[in-house]
Amino acid sequence: MPSPFRPAFPDRARSRTSRGGSATRTGAGLLACSLVLVGGCKLVDQRTFNPSANRPPPPPVLPAGPPGRAPAPVPPLAAIPEGAPPESWKAALSGVARAALDRKPNVLFRVISRVPTRGGPDAQATALASAGKGTAQQVADVLTAAGAAPAQVELSGESVPGLTGPDVQVFVK
Repeated sequence: MPSPFRPAFPDRARSRTSRGGSATRTGAGLLACSLVLVGGCKLVDQRTFNPSANRPPPPPVLPAGPPGRAPAPVPPLAAIPEGAPPESWKAALSGVARAALDRKPNVLFRVISRVPTRGGPDAQATALASAGKGTAQQVADVLTAAGAAPAQVELSGESVPGLTGPDVQVFVK
């Protein structure tokens, strides 16, 4: 009767341990299976918790207005024809400027001197230069006297086709 403490086939036991045995094959099999299984997993990154991370935001969708119509232009705070006597508009402009400053202390007044488009570029430049020195400068002085800081008054000029005569418009921003 064979001993219970000895292997039944000692030559087989020795040959398995000398070749690396079934433990090595089992380990290799487990490694191959784990690579196949883990290969299909999704790695955890910033998009796991926030799907839109690192993507540009979608462009804003503006509400559609009525078809075929352009938006209405913003009306000016004041429109003063060039050459109008200052007594006719100074008090009204000063009151409107104080009301705008009371409502929003850091308001920006845009004073635009407009001239009709006539002649060539040189004629338009001359007309803009003369228009800026007249009523537009007086309007800027009234606005600063009403309490606006000089940095809150912006002077500019433009030539407008179809305009009948020069004027000054004041916009609030």
